[in-house]
Amino acid sequence: MPQTSIVEPIRVVIADTQEIYRLGFEHVVERNAAVVVVGQAESQGETLDILRSRRPDILVIDSRLNGGFEETVQATLAEQTASGVIVLAANPNDRELLAAFNAGAKAYVSKRISTDAIIDAIANVHDGATYVDGVYGPLQLPDGLNDPRASFANLTRREREVFAQLAAGKTNREIAESFGVAEGTVKTHVGNILSKLGVRSRAQAAAMAAQFGSDNSLT
Repeated sequence: MPQTSIVEPIRVVIADTQEIYRLGFEHVVERNAAVVVVGQAESQGETLDILRSRRPDILVIDSRLNGGFEETVQATLAEQTASGVIVLAANPNDRELLAAFNAGAKAYVSKRISTDAIIDAIANVHDGATYVDGVYGPLQLPDGLNDPRASFANLTRREREVFAQLAAGKTNREIAESFGVAEGTVKTHVGNILSKLGVRSRAQAAAMAAQFGSDNSLT
């Protein structure tokens, strides 16, 4: 009789300032046998302590965590107490997304994410993929994100300059003021950049920049 291999569930720690959210998260995700919550934390210190003792596969962390989420993500990855990090955002925005990816997170999702989508995000991060969700719409970053150098090579010098500003979270108006051009000109550049990089939003472009650098490292 052939032996049936047993697939271990993905072990997750949830770090959130609100107990009711942590309990709700655990209740919802554990409906899926592929995921098990092995710990909960409400602050940076508690999170790091639990990670060291439980050694989960994935840390899911609130961007408003007491003590700072960026420092917690960096410490987690430096100590290798989890192999991947998902950042939860109450109010998703480009600046926070960029901060999350710069800290080393693999996913950035809205706290309003659906049950199926959070399970999908956990599975993707566990497999080493990058995931973005929230106000940008549920999506996975394109395959080209794994090796974007060819796409970056297609950007003009001005597009690379605009991209660097976009990656820093600047608005079209702020970029236009820094270059002394019309805002409409910047909008055109941004449209061309998104098209050439094969992404659908500024947020995806920002995530790409955080993962692989801006024009300075990809020229």
